[in-house]
Amino acid sequence: MGFNDLSFRSGGRPPPSQTIGLWLVWLTLIAAIVSLSLYPFSGWKASADLPWAFLTKPLPKYRTSFDLWTNLLAYLPLGWVTLRLFAPNDSSGADCTAFFGGRLLAAMLATLVCCAGLSFLMEALQTYLPHRRAQWLDLLANCLGACLGMAIYLVSRRRYKALSQAAEEASTPLYVPVPANHLWFPVLLIILWCLAQAAPMSLWPGLGDLLPANWAIRPFAWASGADHIFGLSTAERILTEALMVVAALIGWSFTLLQAKRILGQYWPALRGIGWPSVLVFGIASACLIRVLWMSLLVPAVQYPAGLTQAIEAWLTAGVQTGLVVAALLGAAMAGLSARGQLSLVVALLVLLVGVSSGQPESGYDNFLAQTWSQGRWLNLRGLASWSAALWPVAALLWLMALASTRTRINH
Repeated sequence: MGFNDLSFRSGGRPPPSQTIGLWLVWLTLIAAIVSLSLYPFSGWKASADLPWAFLTKPLPKYRTSFDLWTNLLAYLPLGWVTLRLFAPNDSSGADCTAFFGGRLLAAMLATLVCCAGLSFLMEALQTYLPHRRAQWLDLLANCLGACLGMAIYLVSRRRYKALSQAAEEASTPLYVPVPANHLWFPVLLIILWCLAQAAPMSLWPGLGDLLPANWAIRPFAWASGADHIFGLSTAERILTEALMVVAALIGWSFTLLQAKRILGQYWPALRGIGWPSVLVFGIASACLIRVLWMSLLVPAVQYPAGLTQAIEAWLTAGVQTGLVVAALLGAAMAGLSARGQLSLVVALLVLLVGVSSGQPESGYDNFLAQTWSQGRWLNLRGLASWSAALWPVAALLWLMALASTRTRINH
């Protein structure tokens, strides 16, 4: 079975594995919102105010549009996913777009209550955090974001039903488009990757820092010498960082390839895009995402020298070497079978977790950490760090699940 065979015949309710995946995405969104709302989870104190006192308090004068949009957009995907879970199955052929009919209306109300309840809980807990300020406007923005997510789901639900009906009327063997929840894992991996690039890392891309320091793998310890820089010799640092770049970028590009194959059922133009093009896009997008976060996080970014300093600190000899090797190895992967490609990517991701764990601090980490200690992005740091730690593990689980799938996509 190759990776052209990554879907399933549809004709009713999605398989249980797909529903489980959707619930995992829902739990991930909840964890992300909790992290954004309560990070750094310290400094709790008693308050004379009741938890719901913020509902009647005036708004602070320092309120910014950034805070408003952040609160609105944070709950948009939660509204989408929650309604997707609660909405009735449309396999019976009933009119699933009747917004105010029966079970769909109940699902919409349940979704709104769920999202509003979570938002209220987060605002109430912020009453006991000295560095946060509970506000009723945040609650309103969260509810509006959830409503917008529900509206997007209702529109996409109608479109998917039309696609399914068109497939059923076709005279060719029935392979209807992959249900949307089959995309949850690649979409989740893409979001995790983008968030992970906002995390300070001792070595880039330090993804998968989950193991204890004494379990860390040092494959280039033989290169250590007397000239140590931040716990690693110059030679070992270059080789280690190059290996991490190769493993992460090949895994990222391979994830994009699988997402492209699934999305190709909806957009036929994507079917003609091969692995070389995906590889180039993967490497370029990984670098661009990191630079974009730097443009938001580095000190004195309004001056070209500030961003230039951050990019020079990032593009070390190890990173530059890794970019070249990743391009060469990726090109060589075109000659492997689908099973061989999978085996190589899995091995690289496992190695990435072992090498990234327990790495010593570096000057680059300290340079970026100075910015993290200030500004409006502070509450994103915890979410970014967790995303960086979890990305390789999530990618491994998804690729292994795809390998065990015994169904077929009609390309």
